[in-house]
Amino acid sequence: MTKTSPRKIAIAAILAAAGVAAVMSVMHAQPARAQAGDPLSEVDHYRCYDVDQEEPHIDSAYLRDQFLKGDRRIGTIQSICAPVTKRHNNQVVSPNYPRVHLVCFEVTPNQSAAAYVEVRNQFGIDRLRVHRDRILCVPSLKQHI
Repeated sequence: MTKTSPRKIAIAAILAAAGVAAVMSVMHAQPARAQAGDPLSEVDHYRCYDVDQEEPHIDSAYLRDQFLKGDRRIGTIQSICAPVTKRHNNQVVSPNYPRVHLVCFEVTPNQSAAAYVEVRNQFGIDRLRVHRDRILCVPSLKQHI
């Protein structure tokens, strides 16, 4: 894989003591734009970029969500996701926490979730078949170096 940018990014991943923080942990207690009863307005929007990791490290964690649970090997970083200001249908949404990024790690062994779900967001409603787990995204702080 070739480097996509000459600028290197230092990542300080934040892992919870009892396991690994989930993506939803970036929800905010009282965001400025939250609409009563709408949890989707509480979570920032992110754009993700492929990365090359200079010194991969391997770790492990027990992960549990609504689809699977079990021990996973936490491997190389696959992407970094930056909070984004987004304009869609004449609405502008800015991040509540512009310093909080997501860093997504490869997880193995992969397991099949074999579930069907329906998701709702500003782009509509979609029915999805959930296959296997492959990445874990954790809230992180970054600095340009």
